[in-house]
Amino acid sequence: MSAIYASLAYMGASSLGSVSSADNGAKIMSMVSEHYFGFIGKVLLAAIVTVACLKTAIGLITSCAQMFSEMFPKSLRYNQYAVLFTALSFIIANFGLNHIIQLSVPVLMF
Repeated sequence: MSAIYASLAYMGASSLGSVSSADNGAKIMSMVSEHYFGFIGKVLLAAIVTVACLKTAIGLITSCAQMFSEMFPKSLRYNQYAVLFTALSFIIANFGLNHIIQLSVPVLMF
């Protein structure tokens, strides 16, 4: 994963003048991938981002479900927490990247 992220960072840094401006980094990376590798580049970028985000999401959901089921043993079971966190994540993900970033900035700045 380090090599993948390093490659993505290099692609972004080396393409400053080759793509137009966009309102978020995801669109820029998509344009950069298409610029350098065509349609296959966009598909490859989508696969890389999907695998990277999926492994992170699985780790977060399972660890949070385990922690909450241990902290509150009389409430929900592990499986119920996992379903709850998955559903909440699904709902939040459908807000769109720009809106999620806008909501996250105050928390990240704190």
